[in-house]
Amino acid sequence: NNETWLFAALSGHQWIGMKLADDVASINPNIGNLNYDVDLNDPENCLHSEGIESMPKEKGFAEYTDGKFDVAATYGETIQNSGMHQWTRYVQGRNYFGNELQEGTDYEIVKDEREEARATTGALVHEMQPLFFQPGKTDWTTFEMIRSLGNRGENTPGLNANTDGAYAIGTERNTEIHVFQVRNGLDPQVATIQWEMLSRAAYSVAIPFYSALLTEVSPYFSDQTVSFDHCKETDVVYNEEPENSINYVLMDISSLCFENPDTLGISVRAYLDALQNELIEQNKEVDAAMLAETTPEGRTALANKAGKAATENTYVKCKALLQEMRAYQKAENFDQPFTPSDLNTETNGLKVSITYAKDALATDPVTPDQPGTPEQPGTPEQPGTPEQPTTKPEKPGKSDTTTTVTTNKTNTKGGLPTTGDRFDGRVVAAFAIAGVAVISAGGYFLYRRNKE
Repeated sequence: NNETWLFAALSGHQWIGMKLADDVASINPNIGNLNYDVDLNDPENCLHSEGIESMPKEKGFAEYTDGKFDVAATYGETIQNSGMHQWTRYVQGRNYFGNELQEGTDYEIVKDEREEARATTGALVHEMQPLFFQPGKTDWTTFEMIRSLGNRGENTPGLNANTDGAYAIGTERNTEIHVFQVRNGLDPQVATIQWEMLSRAAYSVAIPFYSALLTEVSPYFSDQTVSFDHCKETDVVYNEEPENSINYVLMDISSLCFENPDTLGISVRAYLDALQNELIEQNKEVDAAMLAETTPEGRTALANKAGKAATENTYVKCKALLQEMRAYQKAENFDQPFTPSDLNTETNGLKVSITYAKDALATDPVTPDQPGTPEQPGTPEQPGTPEQPTTKPEKPGKSDTTTTVTTNKTNTKGGLPTTGDRFDGRVVAAFAIAGVAVISAGGYFLYRRNKE
């Protein structure tokens, strides 16, 4: 909660950790030799394994730059072994954060002529690029940070995944995405807000969780069992996802948008942005209450209630959206692009606001984890009518079979934002995402076990 460190496993036995300065960002789309200069003898800013230099020196593969041991060059791949799709994402990321590389000077746009190539356009740099750089501004918003992971190169000429056949940060091959918003200097229990996208970031929404405090999981993280008849686009349209499963609702929305970017993707992205902005704005009210709470018991209770409220509100809106998308596809009238009935096209906001903050901060004993009433559309152009799910998720209570999951991870990620909703320059956008779904994965297994 006071520092940002970047940790790298260099090999099976060697590692390094570097403390970031306050004004830098780091992007690494799975490139093993992005260069950096580090003082191995400065324990305040660098920690490392004992043999980090002596071992490669003894074995004859240590690399030195201007007489100084070069960690990245020693342990990393050569520039020739970095692929065009890796560099495409690096260029897109640098562009997004306002520190652009220049085509022709820093990189070239290249073509992949292989018939089996998934993306035909990419980038190759002229020389190895830095692991750390200064972003073009400091006042990054939560929304901008979340959307950075859905970046498809829209503002990178020649490398726009939507029009140029390029690979992207926000690719259809992601699974789930996490943004850890760490407020500098706060108590570690409340410093970190985990913004969790349960599907691919290009068409998803991030749900806020105080994950250091959670001990209960929303019942909308339901049984994830699904058969192979739910894989193709037609399957997604005609076969509904597992009941009350927010994971599959968001995945199906994403799948339909990737298959139909022009007719579905544009307005759905606008709708999800509107929902995202409401979650961000209402979380400020929840966060004020969380920061005012001083007891561990009170914080945990609020974290559990807020997590369930945020999940339920997101589920209800997205389930209704998915039902309308399915109805639009079934009607097979594509003369007009799809427009969600809950989207105010004049303001690009929601017609009916979510109740996340109200539900999370309610003082009544009713918990905000009851099943929602997603709307059933009649036609895609008309608002739907309420539909009650046939089976309600099990409501967590205080019995011996309560579904709970705890995480023992210490939140020492570093001070991304300063106060409120603003981020300072100390940002780390890790585009080679590893799955750390402690809550969703662990909660699923416990929930399933309890049901059995």
